[in-house]
Amino acid sequence: MLETLLDGVVQRGARTAILDVTGVTGAGDEVAQGLVQIAKAVRLLGAEVVLTGVQPQMARVIAAIEESLHGVAVVRSTLESGIDHALRARRAAGR
Repeated sequence: MLETLLDGVVQRGARTAILDVTGVTGAGDEVAQGLVQIAKAVRLLGAEVVLTGVQPQMARVIAAIEESLHGVAVVRSTLESGIDHALRARRAAGR
């Protein structure tokens, strides 16, 4: 998943990558740490990650791990609000 996302960001010149985890339940430390690493890698390419659909259990796991999403990803409750954020950022950038 990471390779595909990073290649897509580069090939398309994307400024935003939306990761929707609405259907993900029962996520543990490994998944949470993976999301943080993905967000950091995308940020290194100059794009922003918008994480949407975080469920309560995943929120607890992400909050409990040492690495946080603070500063590396924007979190929105729904895919719709994540898309809205990305579109507003695009308009603000004049693209």
